[in-house]
Amino acid sequence: MSMNRNLLLPDAQSDLFYRLKREDGLALAAIRTVRAQKMLAPQHKDIATSSFLGRHMLAEFKIESDSLRFNLLNAPHPEIIIQNIILGAAKAAKATVLKASAFRQAHSGDICAIVVIEESHFSAHYIAKHDFLAIDAFTCGEIDFEKAVSYIRAEVQARPYDEVEFKRGIRDRSDSSFVSGIATQKTASSFCFFKPPVMTSALGQHVVAEFYYCNPALINSADFVVDTFKKGLTLGGCQYHFSYVHEFQPQGISAVVLGDGVHLTVHDWPEFDYASIDLCVFDKNVNLDRVMKHLTDSFQVQHPKCYTFPRGNMKAGTLQPVFESLLQDDSVSSPSLTFRHT
Repeated sequence: MSMNRNLLLPDAQSDLFYRLKREDGLALAAIRTVRAQKMLAPQHKDIATSSFLGRHMLAEFKIESDSLRFNLLNAPHPEIIIQNIILGAAKAAKATVLKASAFRQAHSGDICAIVVIEESHFSAHYIAKHDFLAIDAFTCGEIDFEKAVSYIRAEVQARPYDEVEFKRGIRDRSDSSFVSGIATQKTASSFCFFKPPVMTSALGQHVVAEFYYCNPALINSADFVVDTFKKGLTLGGCQYHFSYVHEFQPQGISAVVLGDGVHLTVHDWPEFDYASIDLCVFDKNVNLDRVMKHLTDSFQVQHPKCYTFPRGNMKAGTLQPVFESLLQDDSVSSPSLTFRHT
């Protein structure tokens, strides 16, 4: 004798449905908490079998081109010049350009520009008083940072006096867990982690934040992310002018918000409960801690890891390289070291 056993699901508007949904959410949150707690232990042992989700490059230039300096001083819209420099760099790197924008502060002449690419973003901050240009680029793809830097170098007629590339979203391939931190590869068989956080006297500060085990539904909501960014910048004392979101299929977003001397970006992987955040500020009145606290609280981050890079490090009135000094003293070596892009 056979029995017809139909599965009865609760109505989407019923109390039972909402109770089950809430319990499911609590269970998933508990799992994220447990995974985050495991990251508190030293994890250098995992490095030889690591993959990574993204690459990040920071570069700084002292503009030496007389014609470029003249145009930035006299052109009716010098912000377009800076925008076009990083737009050209993104194209030289073979990135897929989606949107570009730039703003100039009237009182200082400083310029902030962003190019949103399908792989994430390129940004530039130009500080007029020092002929200083800070570049950063993040990618989850295979774009060529060296070609981007070479393009900018030709435009400003100078080598970058400070440059670094590092891996973000580092994961152990054996169990897919995250390795806490960001690291730069020094040789074919060794690399170093950075020290969190380091603050020095500089023209600006660049917060690189690894948000491990976020609420995936929140970081996958374009409206929620942009609203959170805008509110965070407002709480930190910054005005914003431009925002843009690129949504991936089936999930994941890249989002940017541009303000006076500031850019805030995210590139996230909801499937891994992970988001990479960048907050670069050239305004000493902006409260970085307040912005970052709002982001971590809003995204329900279980394990945030933040690094602060000085941008435009000044010593005796001269720009000095600083990125190398932010590395930990101990490098991690392995004859079988492999960094694979996930």
